[in-house]
This record gives sequence, structure tokens and C-alpha cells, in this order.
Amino acid sequence: MMKTLGIALGAGVTSAVLFAVITTASPVAVVLAYLAPLPIMIAGLGFPHPAGVAAALIGGGTVGLALGPVAGLMFSLALALPAWYLARLAVLGRPSGAAAAPAASGTAPAEWYPVAPLLLRLAALATAPVLLAGLAVIWRYGSYDAAAAAMAERLSVVLSRDALSGELRSADFVRYAPVLIAASGVVMLSVNLWLAGRAVAISDRLPRPWPTLPDAIRLPGPAAGVLAVLVAATFLPEPFGLGAAVLAAALAVVFLFEGLATVHAVTRGLSARGAILCAVYLVTAFVFPWPLLALVVLGCIDCLVPSLRQRAGIAFTKPPKRKP
Repeated sequence: MMKTLGIALGAGVTSAVLFAVITTASPVAVVLAYLAPLPIMIAGLGFPHPAGVAAALIGGGTVGLALGPVAGLMFSLALALPAWYLARLAVLGRPSGAAAAPAASGTAPAEWYPVAPLLLRLAALATAPVLLAGLAVIWRYGSYDAAAAAMAERLSVVLSRDALSGELRSADFVRYAPVLIAASGVVMLSVNLWLAGRAVAISDRLPRPWPTLPDAIRLPGPAAGVLAVLVAATFLPEPFGLGAAVLAAALAVVFLFEGLATVHAVTRGLSARGAILCAVYLVTAFVFPWPLLALVVLGCIDCLVPSLRQRAGIAFTKPPKRKP
């Protein structure tokens, strides 16, 4: 018990410190804050369940004491509790045909929590704080128009000192910032969960076998229909259109992951696979936004056409031999 408490205390305080350094507003601080969920996820993946939840609570309390109750609440809702919950889901397993049970229930589970539903829940956790913050701001100012005007006025002061302000208006930031925050939240939680999983797996404390991600990231078919509905709903009047855009951006990132998984799957067996994957990642990172959109579309196609990978894999990796 004392060991678990010590692990939770160390993970929670470390996570809080990583988050709190963002107040220095330096580039290094932003990177460190990006890794704030990592210690809590490591505690949740590699140690008994109480260590993860205690780490999340300790981290939220530490931030609240250091930066105030509002910051502590934001940290808990946006980072700490999602980190614990995702780690908890990742190590849930069940015997074949039996009810769900924790991985540490005795015998090794035959079925582990699937990666695709885990990503969908991750996207929901990334968008929930953004939507709640939007509702809180609207409630404070009485209406969406009043809230948008107030936020735009505050941002105009910052943008007047920004080199990009000549191209972007503060009103644009009010609309696009929640969408970008939701999308980046999905990336942040996904990257931290992957890093935590690899770290715990290297230390031989990960209860489940490491999944083959290109094969595991396969979203259910209805998810593509949900994305199409959300994209269409972005044309609704505000704030409904903005809320739909937030949800669509988060789900689109998950389809982006499936698009990348499809590229990994269909290039198996190719001699130039390394060069192809390197080119895809470089173009995706430095050319915006068309490669990202192409991968999202590829993910949607892969979701709707389950046989796409098999057919492409046969075509790429097993070309017919030429007759002499």
C-alpha cells in the first residue's frame, strides 16, 4: 500500500510540475506541459489501479494549490482524469466469452480492450473539456455573440503584437481556436498513451501484449457516417456549428490515424517501405493541410471498405510473375 501511494505521489506531483511550468511561456515549457499526462498514464498502466487514480487526484490537487482552484479543475478535467481513465481502459481484459474483468484478476485475459474503441473514447475525452469551457463562457456572458465579442476583444490585444495578426483576425481565432485545441488534444493524449505504453512495456510491467497498431486501428463503419454528419453540421448557426466543428476535428484526427495505419499495412513487403513511410510522414508534417485531409479520406475509405487493405496488400506485395 505504501509503495502504491509513493508511486501515485511521485507521478501526480511530476505531472503537476510539468503542467505548471507552462506559466513561464517558453518553448521548452510548452513541450514539458505537453507531456503532463505521461506520469499518470505510466502509473495507471504499470502499477495497480489505485496508483493511477490517486496520481490523477494528487496532480489535480497540486495544481490547484499552486495555480488556483480554476487551474486545478482545468488540469483535472482536461489532462489528469482522462490520462487515468485511458490507462485504465488500456489494461482492461476479459476471458473469451466472459464478462469484462481487470487484467490483474488472476488468469491472463484472452481479449484486451480494442485499440479502435479506445481511440474513440480518447477523442471524446479530448473534446469534452473544450465543449464544457465553451458552455461556461456562453453562460457567463449570457449568449454566444456576447461571449465571442468579449473573447475577440481580449485576443485583439494579443494579436496586435503578433506577426500573424495581419493575416488572421481575432474573430477567426475565436472560431478556430476550440477546433485546434480539440484536435491537438487528441494528438497529445494519443502520443502520451503510446509513450507510456512503450515505457511500461520496456520495463516488463505492461499487463497486455503490445498490439500491432496498423492492424488494430480499424474504426467501425458508422464512425464515417458520424464524421460526415458532423462536417455537414458545421454549417449550422453558431454556437452549434462551432460545436460540430470541434467534434468533427477530434474524430477526423482518429481517422487520420487510421489513414496512417492503412499506409503502414498496404506497404508491407515493399523493399522501399521505409522510404515511402518516411516521405509520408515528412509531407504530412510540413505540407498543410492537404496531406492531412488525404489521410483522413483514406481512413474513411478503409473504414467503409474493410477489404481495402487485403486487396492493396496483394497488389503491392505479391506482383504476378512475368512469363519468360
